[in-house]
Amino acid sequence: MTRLPSALHGRRTVLRHALATALVGATATRPGTADPVVPARALPSRVIDLSRWRLQVPVDTDRSGEVDTYAPEELRTFSHPRYFTTTDSGSAVIFSAPVDGVTTRNSHYPRTELRELDGDDLASWPTTSGVHEMRVRQAVTRLPAVKPDLIATQVHDGDSDLVAVRLRGEELALTCDRGEREVVLDPHYRLGTFFTVGYRLAEGRCVMTYQGAEVADLAAEADSCYFKAGAYVLSNPDRGDHPRQRGEVRVKALTVRHHDGRR
Repeated sequence: MTRLPSALHGRRTVLRHALATALVGATATRPGTADPVVPARALPSRVIDLSRWRLQVPVDTDRSGEVDTYAPEELRTFSHPRYFTTTDSGSAVIFSAPVDGVTTRNSHYPRTELRELDGDDLASWPTTSGVHEMRVRQAVTRLPAVKPDLIATQVHDGDSDLVAVRLRGEELALTCDRGEREVVLDPHYRLGTFFTVGYRLAEGRCVMTYQGAEVADLAAEADSCYFKAGAYVLSNPDRGDHPRQRGEVRVKALTVRHHDGRR
């Protein structure tokens, strides 16, 4: 076999290395937008299963009057460095929402949040039929300075949030009855601390667990329900926060299960 001259072999090795580096570092663009798509090693879809979720981000790229949304097939290859990406280690998905972001209809606050789907349709289920469960491993890592207030997960019905996990300053709490009642989960929560919360809705009630222990059993009769998870930051510049302020949540695990309750 003929061997390459050492100098030529060295140049080809350098060229292959440069090409590989360029391919690994390349980004693509979603058609019609300026949203970068990053390499597979950093994709949120590699951390959590996004096949039954639609993502809402606080921008309106095409100025349609609605926030940008991404369907499950798009989320397989989607990431955004400002709103929806992963940690350097690839162990968690980062949801980030600036206080000056575009809001969804009927809301004054921005969100980068997953909304549950049922196949190609929006999920919509009653709490009085079947069993509906969500389990999330997450941490709140950033709050706005003036109004430090954020919802990290929630059960939403046809009108508003039915049950939610909310951080206000240092107080991490479960809020229910659209904020009329609450159960304090941690009165001195430290930003960046991961916790696990579980929702189980059946027979018109919601049983909540925090760090594996049951913390609430609430009456929760409602229709047209669905799960949400991410960063819903409850502040905006009108509240006194600078536009550069933001809320941020990191998610390591997210699972949803619907069944009839029979074993």
